[in-house]
Amino acid sequence: ELVKTSVRPTVTFAAHSCSYATPRTGAAGPVQWSANSTGGLSVSAGRLSSTDGGAIRIDLSGAGVWGVSGNFFATNSGSGSVAGALVYVSMSDGTGFINWVDSATSFLGFFSSGGPISSIEITAASIDGTSVTPTISNLAFAYVPAPGSIALLVVANAVAPRRRR
Repeated sequence: ELVKTSVRPTVTFAAHSCSYATPRTGAAGPVQWSANSTGGLSVSAGRLSSTDGGAIRIDLSGAGVWGVSGNFFATNSGSGSVAGALVYVSMSDGTGFINWVDSATSFLGFFSSGGPISSIEITAASIDGTSVTPTISNLAFAYVPAPGSIALLVVANAVAPRRRR
């Protein structure tokens, strides 16, 4: 089954800065998001991190989100510098990804074929015992437009004047 999605309203976290008790909320186009972590959240230089190294969970509402992408990595709990770690990103539809990530530009993208994604969760763990925290930047969503928007586009295309050659 083919699902037509609209492309990627992006959350850069640039408008947010400092530490927050959870949840931290916002919107990207028609997608509303709410970020939570047990010990709170920290935002700096466009990066969202948990303050205690615990998982970050982002709940999604509004438009049906079928795809999620962004930079998912780990930072050193003390200095905030990028740290090599095992990063696990899981979706509410049961899919996930685990990999060694050592760059803030490591891009991951997911698309659900089983239904809309209502939440994502990111965790990070070092293999040498270093304290790391999961971190996200440039979070983007692919969503299915509302049926009214699609109908309006179809009608506009049907009544648009045709050019003669």
